[in-house]
Amino acid sequence: MKLLALFAVVGLIVSALLHLVTFTGVDCSGFSALIFPLGAGVFVVWIPTVFASKNLQSDKQKDFWKVALARFPKWLPKVLGVLAAYMIFNFIFTIVVLKHGGGPRIVNGEKILQSHGQFIKKLTDEEYVAQKGYDLRIVTGHTMMFYCAAALVLSARARQAKSRKLKAEN
Repeated sequence: MKLLALFAVVGLIVSALLHLVTFTGVDCSGFSALIFPLGAGVFVVWIPTVFASKNLQSDKQKDFWKVALARFPKWLPKVLGVLAAYMIFNFIFTIVVLKHGGGPRIVNGEKILQSHGQFIKKLTDEEYVAQKGYDLRIVTGHTMMFYCAAALVLSARARQAKSRKLKAEN
């Protein structure tokens, strides 16, 4: 569990750094190759997170997050809530406002924004770079949330296992 929790923390840090880069105006197209590994990494930690969450719950304690976050600072659930709200806001705002519901494509050598095969507008080189950055921003907004939740749950499960082991030894 500790190794998976560490993997989740690394995924969270990488996601957060890449997410921040999307606000700098830097050409993020070079980071596009990281989208798949980041997404795949979420599944690497998320499947064990689901199983670990089952072990954290007991018949007496029905509130899963209360159990999972019991040994963490009191402000941490608020951070997780803010991150979840940001993930939703980031997704909607980026899709609707920044991407106009479309995605950047190169068609016949021209950079365009299109949605479901429908032409929206022609893009300048700068706009195309920005649109590629928005794609990365959407993905990293989600991966930050899932890696953070996985890190918390897996860490809580590791702490619980350690506590049970110490009780059994005494």
